[in-house]
Amino acid sequence: MAIEWDAVVVEIVLFAVLIYGAVYLERWMENRKVRKEDDKSRQQVIRFVADDLNSRLSFIAESIQYPTSSRFLPCGIP
Repeated sequence: MAIEWDAVVVEIVLFAVLIYGAVYLERWMENRKVRKEDDKSRQQVIRFVADDLNSRLSFIAESIQYPTSSRFLPCGIP
């Protein structure tokens, strides 16, 4: 009873390729998920900063338009 070595080697190689492919696919999906989360948080930070700057610009514009505004004085005392 002789062992067919070429068939065994082919099966082992196919099994190794299958395992390597599964691990590669899992790591690729995890990296993609992390990248999407990073992009989402980056967009949220950019949106927050843009909104903050726009509110500051509107405050400055309002301060220039109404120089005697009571926003700086406590309790609206002129």
